[in-house]
Amino acid sequence: MENQEDEDTASKAVHSSDMRPRKSVVTVIVAKLPSPPATKPEMYFVSGFIIKDGPTTSLVLTCQHLVKGAVSVPIRRMVAGVVQEYAAKVIKSHAGTDIALLSVPGLRSERPLALNLTPPGQVNEPVVTIGYCNPEGLLDETSVIMLAATLPGCIGEAADLIESCMKEAGKRIICLPCGVTLELVLLDCVRGVIGTSCKTGIDDSVPVTLAVSSNTIREVLNVFAGIPFDGLATMEEVLSRLVLVV
Repeated sequence: MENQEDEDTASKAVHSSDMRPRKSVVTVIVAKLPSPPATKPEMYFVSGFIIKDGPTTSLVLTCQHLVKGAVSVPIRRMVAGVVQEYAAKVIKSHAGTDIALLSVPGLRSERPLALNLTPPGQVNEPVVTIGYCNPEGLLDETSVIMLAATLPGCIGEAADLIESCMKEAGKRIICLPCGVTLELVLLDCVRGVIGTSCKTGIDDSVPVTLAVSSNTIREVLNVFAGIPFDGLATMEEVLSRLVLVV
């Protein structure tokens, strides 16, 4: 009985940790011009994170390839069962790191995404996926490794299967939401890069899907924003030095 209570408590702690970053998630509606012979605009629903909450304008982080060529990028989120929609615009984008910043007037966040965690990544530490990343050259603009979208998640213990297949890579995974669990192995504890092959087994021809921890995103944004990375700046400090064009 006592063991069951301990397991329930641990499960609730994991769930709470995993849910924290999700409170900063918003839906980005990407509208693009129609491709002939279509006549109606093409609409896509992707995700982004509120990373800076301002009294008049907030910042949302998403992937550049998701909003490239968009004619409009309104933001939606659910508050107390009601859908709220806000006008937004892309103010910065960078194809090399696949990062885009959106300014959203009037948007306020219950919990902006906190990106000042310190490596190495720990079990149950929140992480997100964003942008292109290469563990051999984190800020190399020629990286061809791609992520599907921005998603929150939570680092967990590696499954036996992944552990046996990739012993040299690490022993941690990240669990993504929406009922889908992807087994990702932590490749670099210091930088917080997490990755795994797309299928079971070792095959050099299979591309790697990566998720990155908050420290990695902070480092990428430092470079993306033209700010030297000194290893000490928090995400909030980095963002405070960005000049918003609103």
